[in-house]
Amino acid sequence: MPDMTGCLDSKRGFALASGSAGLLWAAQPPLGWWPFAFVALIPWLRLAATADPLPRFFYRSQWLAATGFWLLSLQGLRHAHPLMFLCWIALAGYLAVYLPLFVAVVRRLVVWGVPFVIAAPIAWVGWECVRNYALTGISAAMLGHTLADLPVMIQVADLFGSYGVSFVIVIVNAALFLLLWGRQCGVGSVQIAASTVTASVVLLATVGYGQYRLGQPTGPAMGTIALIQRDEQTEYEQDRSRELEIYRRYIEQSLEAVRKTEVRVDAVVWPESMFSGGLPWTLLSEETAAPQEFGYSQSEFRALISESQQRFLQRATDLQTALANENKNGDVPSLIGGCAVVHYASSPGVYSGVVMVSPDGQVNHWYGKSHLVMFGEYIPLIGSIPGLRDYMPPGMGLQIGSEPQRFPVGSMTLSPNICIETAVERVTVNQLRRLRSDTEGSLPDAIVNVTNDAWFDGSSVVAHHLRCSQLVAVGCRRPLLSAGNGGPTAWIDSSGRIVEALNFREHGWIIARPELDSRTSLYVRIGDLPAKLMGMVVCLVIVWAWIADGWIARRIQRRGRASGESLAETN
Repeated sequence: MPDMTGCLDSKRGFALASGSAGLLWAAQPPLGWWPFAFVALIPWLRLAATADPLPRFFYRSQWLAATGFWLLSLQGLRHAHPLMFLCWIALAGYLAVYLPLFVAVVRRLVVWGVPFVIAAPIAWVGWECVRNYALTGISAAMLGHTLADLPVMIQVADLFGSYGVSFVIVIVNAALFLLLWGRQCGVGSVQIAASTVTASVVLLATVGYGQYRLGQPTGPAMGTIALIQRDEQTEYEQDRSRELEIYRRYIEQSLEAVRKTEVRVDAVVWPESMFSGGLPWTLLSEETAAPQEFGYSQSEFRALISESQQRFLQRATDLQTALANENKNGDVPSLIGGCAVVHYASSPGVYSGVVMVSPDGQVNHWYGKSHLVMFGEYIPLIGSIPGLRDYMPPGMGLQIGSEPQRFPVGSMTLSPNICIETAVERVTVNQLRRLRSDTEGSLPDAIVNVTNDAWFDGSSVVAHHLRCSQLVAVGCRRPLLSAGNGGPTAWIDSSGRIVEALNFREHGWIIARPELDSRTSLYVRIGDLPAKLMGMVVCLVIVWAWIADGWIARRIQRRGRASGESLAETN
């Protein structure tokens, strides 16, 4: 095992930690200087190779530097609402914790004899996996996302997701670190050479695999989808007149898009919430009794729900008729729109949903968002505490949808999801895994995401969301169509390449013709099992370190003191 001691004066710890944070920030949006990703971790790795025991200042400096990185990277969150300033700061502080944990685990694994070039990527990917599950999870600004615009490097995501790309980047960083400072840190020439060879083989294999995957042909275009974008500012408490105004503007944008398109449009997609227009889609289960607080009889309540449904459908079919008049051959397009859904059942619920109005003017398919934003769409536990639900802020009492769905559009099927469900990578991947194992036993042909990112005023948060979608497209080997209010609106192919995208905050549309891809990725088959194993490793390392360095050490000290006192009494 190499002697990794004596490398660094603790006074330089904060400067090194800040250097890594700065390089990593530059590799991400808004700058997007991806080559920095291959050297960004070197200062942090030098901290990981410092003498043992490491002064507490090192860990504090790493946390402070990482907090700065997350504050800059996610600063767009503060635009959503004044109260989001506190959430933004708290989230940055929480995410920053993973950096000192990464350093601590690398140090421990090296002490246990794991080669540095292997210990570093295991620790990094392990903690990325943990943060993608802890507190409902967040996948934004993963290390692998820095290479989103380098298609040849991200094809390994169909094997191991964004984690696989992160693993490759960390191996390169670790090998470069050993080349630069390995001898200074007491690492032998043999290990430095072995690390260089290991990183080179992994990098070349990644590039070779990427070229192979990019060279595989895809099938023909499956249909034509119009993705509509506007930049309509929304509020948490929004009156019906404003919702109707937004609805009318999206109608005008959709009509213009279909009118100016030279090919037949099969479906028109509106972003999250834009299809409500003050009138949600309402459902009523057969066995559901009329809520007593409404004061209606059973028949009156059912008549009221039926009238609401007819109004919704009439409005939709009027739009479809107008679109058909502009469409080539006069065909009626399907409508897919983000819309509130109210379902009266044994336990009534309000959902952030996506509805599909088929060419026959009926809503035969809808999807309820299954991964809600904590403190943005729900508050944990408050809905189950009697008396507190009435004090819940508007829009924060949403229910969790259950099943992924297939939307049939012509000869293809689309898997819908909403907003953050592509920014938490495992959500979309697991949805496709469930669809693959259901009664139909086949994957949908494409993924469609509807979102409202106008909250973030075109900041880098929107760009991070787009990069998440690119890696999800590769991981699932499916084209991904994103329609966003304020962005991101993009047509992404099954190799993660952006075929076409609108600028954030502009009004416009994209006419997407996604191509059939019959490949099924390993990532969809096995999920994130390799990353979970690494996550288990880093958690066990921390638990063992806490026990060994804390409880066991204190017990040994107590026994030592007890033995000394006993010896003194004997003397």
